[in-house]
Amino acid sequence: MAANTAFEATVANIGGSWQFDPRQRLRLTLQGSQVLRDQALYATTINETSRDWAGQVVYSYKVNPHTAVYAGASYGAFMDDDNLELFGSTRSVFLKLSYGWQP
Repeated sequence: MAANTAFEATVANIGGSWQFDPRQRLRLTLQGSQVLRDQALYATTINETSRDWAGQVVYSYKVNPHTAVYAGASYGAFMDDDNLELFGSTRSVFLKLSYGWQP
């Protein structure tokens, strides 16, 4: 790290989407960041290194032009000076029904 630089951050955001047919789609997203800090430049004690990663997958199915169903899952992990290995911190699954109508 350069002299007198409080922190350096590296961020990644990678994603892709695959459409199987006009009704079905799958989306995958991966995100991450790494932050390196110069502890000497901070007034309080802070972590020198932190890193986090997250991933999400979403499947969507369009029932008709007004209705769609979404199902997916996500996972997140982090590491810092206190946790030296990636630690899974968040997990979730979801299901959403989207319906539109016209008067």
